[in-house]
Amino acid sequence: FSQSLAEAAHKSQDLVYELSDRFGLPFSNHPLAEGMDFKPLGIGLLLAARRLATGLLLVIVYLGFILASRRTFADKLQRLFKTPDSRSHAERVFQRVRHGAESYIGLQAFKGALLALVFWAVMRVTSLDNALFLAFLVFLASFVPIIGPAAAVILPVMLCVAQFDLGWRALLMGVALEASVIASDSVLLPRLQGERLDVDPVVVLVTLGFWNAIFGITGALFSTLLTVVVIAIVSEVPRLHWLAVVLSKRADAVPD
Repeated sequence: FSQSLAEAAHKSQDLVYELSDRFGLPFSNHPLAEGMDFKPLGIGLLLAARRLATGLLLVIVYLGFILASRRTFADKLQRLFKTPDSRSHAERVFQRVRHGAESYIGLQAFKGALLALVFWAVMRVTSLDNALFLAFLVFLASFVPIIGPAAAVILPVMLCVAQFDLGWRALLMGVALEASVIASDSVLLPRLQGERLDVDPVVVLVTLGFWNAIFGITGALFSTLLTVVVIAIVSEVPRLHWLAVVLSKRADAVPD
């Protein structure tokens, strides 16, 4: 697969020069073009895919330990919160966090599986190599909100150009994949999501960069999930109630 990426980077560079000459653009004759090399781009994409898979693997390992400690959580809750009122308050927070986490993970996994299936079918129709592995990368990328699915289109199209040159296969793949991403993010997912995740769309984009800066690719994968957890917690703290209102999509959904 890494060899295919290297070939795709070299092919993309030749394609840029060819299009520049065909349409009379001054790019190929520009001094900066002589030292331009697209191979680092392919290496960067490969490293990003490896970080994505490694981050998800670590999350799965952590999740296994969390599930293993779930048996004793009820006893810990009894010991941590002595009075019925404080225990009821803590249970309400934990239930909101659990509901938000389960809803987000379920919806994103469904969207990722659906996109991976569509991508795999399109890549099989166009006879692209490594279709199954690329579909798996699409499934992982779908957990990154907004940017992930859109960026997942670039890699298959670039590999298709490297394998078959710029023709009907690359055009068909680009249009079909981009249409499936737009349909899932703009039509399907909002209908399924509804009001289950009360997060402002602008906040989703801003927190993507925030959690990525803190936790890296793992933070980008679960940025919306972490934001849902933050809203659930700060909405129960009177002094931080304003933050829950700012982060939420509907202010009336945050309990006073």
